[in-house]
Amino acid sequence: GSDTSLAIRRARRSGAKRVDLSCRSLRNLPEELFSLKQLEALDLSGNELTTLDRAISQLENLDELNLANNRIASVADVDAAVSGLQQLRSLTLDGNPAASSLPPPALRQLCRPPATPGQSPAHVIRSILQQGMHGKVRSTTPPRDEPVVPFANTIDETPAMPAARVAPDSRGAAPGGGDATAHWHQERKGLLAQVESLQARLQQLEEESGSIAAGIGRGGGGGGVDAGSSLPSWLQQDSRSSLAATLPSRRGGFMQDDESASLRDQLREEQRKNKRLEKDIQRLSDRAQERELMAGSIGSVPNFEWNSEVELGEVINQGGFSVVHKGLWHGTKVAIKKLFDPNITQELLAEFDNEVQKLEQIRHPHILMLLAVHRKPPALSIITE
Repeated sequence: GSDTSLAIRRARRSGAKRVDLSCRSLRNLPEELFSLKQLEALDLSGNELTTLDRAISQLENLDELNLANNRIASVADVDAAVSGLQQLRSLTLDGNPAASSLPPPALRQLCRPPATPGQSPAHVIRSILQQGMHGKVRSTTPPRDEPVVPFANTIDETPAMPAARVAPDSRGAAPGGGDATAHWHQERKGLLAQVESLQARLQQLEEESGSIAAGIGRGGGGGGVDAGSSLPSWLQQDSRSSLAATLPSRRGGFMQDDESASLRDQLREEQRKNKRLEKDIQRLSDRAQERELMAGSIGSVPNFEWNSEVELGEVINQGGFSVVHKGLWHGTKVAIKKLFDPNITQELLAEFDNEVQKLEQIRHPHILMLLAVHRKPPALSIITE
């Protein structure tokens, strides 16, 4: 398919040593794959391959090959195809009909060939395959508790240049910004949930403090004694109050005072935490807003819009994916390259970003200097001198 061809072209241009062609419904290997002589790791898992093309031996530097979950039925076909791969160190066959002729320890040995004196890993792999063809595979190693280490699922066609391959969010965020913005939004939601919990706790503390204060007010009331009473001084109101304070029935009031003071301290502490969380939320919101503002640009290249600042002129040249026009940008004569592919996939967008980043880094008298970029599908465009 077009996605497979695009991945192979990207790997050829960037010199990538690892390519992921998994889960692409491949029934045959594309011819252009065999031109990637630099490949060291190839993931073909999850396809519909019934046999392995012997032309794969042209990938002379290949040392990891993942064929898991295909429809390969013959171990002999696999052995014949990998016979020319002298650098092979790992072969994954799990999930194929051919794997039924090999015991689980042998399948693990194909993924991680045991060290054998006088034999390379490629020779050990071929020996296991040939023994499987004759039903003589030894099953003594590896140990039972040794984990199976399949082909790494992280194989991709990421080029050596720093071209990030990130799925943008619904606003079309720039590479490297979508995941970070989503992380800020997620952390902001968590902080908002904490703020709501703290506010509920504050309300509860305020209600408890008010009920305690009301109880103290009711307990502290009572009939006073006239100043002109003939009672002895030690029976006057003030003396009775001071003496009554030592009675067990009145000690609860002081305990309530202490509890009220403790609740007020907790209330003030929760308020301080609330303010700190609100400041954190504001800071995260500001950062997310900055990232959204930078979403339309790549690196330090400015972004332009298709409005009065750009005037499109006559066509200079046209290729398979784009057309080049003469034009004016802020009154300056420029060349404008527009992609006219109506199906803007994530891989095509990543390839566009890769081209922009490379043009941004290159300075040479014979190479046009990049001036601006428009990254919003479907009108992907760049402006050069």
